[in-house]
Amino acid sequence: MSVELKNKSESVEEKVSFNTFSDIEVNLDVLIGEIKTDIGSLMNLSAGDILKSDVKISNKIDLNLNGNKIAEGILVEEDGYFALQIVSIRG
Repeated sequence: MSVELKNKSESVEEKVSFNTFSDIEVNLDVLIGEIKTDIGSLMNLSAGDILKSDVKISNKIDLNLNGNKIAEGILVEEDGYFALQIVSIRG
């Protein structure tokens, strides 16, 4: 961080570059949707059961940072992993 003095007064302007923060890691949440069920069905779950949601594969998926939506995307496959292709950024 650099500090630049304006004139010779006590006023100080701090200049902070975005590069200062570029290496800070954050966790992003990819919210696909919710599945509603009852306790009885939940208690009877076993390996291989499928829980169906009302979310279509083509639906846009929210990308959140600290609980705030920052973008939308669609699920894609990248090198055998789920990935999110950004289609819009909240601005």
